[in-house]
Amino acid sequence: MRALPAFTLFLALAGTPALAAPQSFTADSVRVTDIVGTVQVVVDPAARAVTADVTGQQRWVDTVRLEQSGDTLSIIQDRSSQRGRIGKDDMVTVSVTLPPGTALELGNLVGDARVGDLDGTLRLRGSGAADVKVGRVAGVDLDLSGAGDVTLGEVRGPLRGSLSGAGSVEAGPVRGELSLDVSGFGDVDVDAVHGPVKVRLSGVGDVHIKGGHTPLLDANASGVGSIRFDGSADDYRVDHSGIGSVRINGKKAGRS
Repeated sequence: MRALPAFTLFLALAGTPALAAPQSFTADSVRVTDIVGTVQVVVDPAARAVTADVTGQQRWVDTVRLEQSGDTLSIIQDRSSQRGRIGKDDMVTVSVTLPPGTALELGNLVGDARVGDLDGTLRLRGSGAADVKVGRVAGVDLDLSGAGDVTLGEVRGPLRGSLSGAGSVEAGPVRGELSLDVSGFGDVDVDAVHGPVKVRLSGVGDVHIKGGHTPLLDANASGVGSIRFDGSADDYRVDHSGIGSVRINGKKAGRS
């Protein structure tokens, strides 16, 4: 069989998917930042370390670096070489396996992320555009100015969020404080809250808390949209202005 010329072999290999060998780290927290593609996080009760690998086209795999500083593993993509429209071949897949209770931060993602029952704290931040689905968490901190949708399972602690982008947030029951500052476009839906509730709505959209019990509902709606609370509140402090409205169990509340 006649051998392929070296440059022909290079061209044949250049377009094939690449695999970075899985690496193992001892870390209490993981940061995944600026990834264009898919992030898959598997939570394994048998895991004793964090493992991570990256797959995709070689030129894009090479833009992702894994760095450890102290107890934190950072997985970061350098997007400086990406210009214009991003196609399927420009995306990587980051796969992470970690023990339950590990803290996780996802930032500036473009694509999608799937996370199991983390049972640790979750932070979502940045201006990316992503579809993020996460299972059970110990607590959530949102600081989002991009587009996309976030779906959360049960939150066993506080859920705090600043939302100035476009998209939606859906959460299961929150068993702690709920604090939201919504100034963008989109909706927030929470199954139930068992703790103090503070909501500031100055954007376009709706915040709907479908049930639960709170010692204090503190709600202010000054945007185009509504705050709805369909649970029980021991006390409430409500203000609304303009088109914004606040409803408690279907009844308008507060003053304009």
